Amino acid sequence: DRLEMTSASDGNLYGYFLNNTGTGGWVVEIDRNDATILSSTFIEAGNGPSALAFAWWGGDFFVFTGDDNGTTITRFDPDTQTVQVVGSIGAVVGGAGVSTCAPGQ
Repeated sequence: DRLEMTSASDGNLYGYFLNNTGTGGWVVEIDRNDATILSSTFIEAGNGPSALAFAWWGGDFFVFTGDDNGTTITRFDPDTQTVQVVGSIGAVVGGAGVSTCAPGQ
């Protein structure tokens, strides 16, 4: 399984596991002390072997997935459990980061 991780303003650690056998993947909360998965939510975001990145910003998670032709950007709002494609770019995204000054909820 492919995994990307991010943290959020709540101080918790989150990850996105890409589904290897189809589309989508799982947003998970990971215990920082022993790597136990504390919660898991399947979302329809991701389908491609090349691009995979995951970031938290402004209360939402952003998943970057794709192939050698480009990357799709999907937003997951954990409060409303909504998933929305918000953009795409013609490049492969291999990582995403957010400043520690990023806005909270």
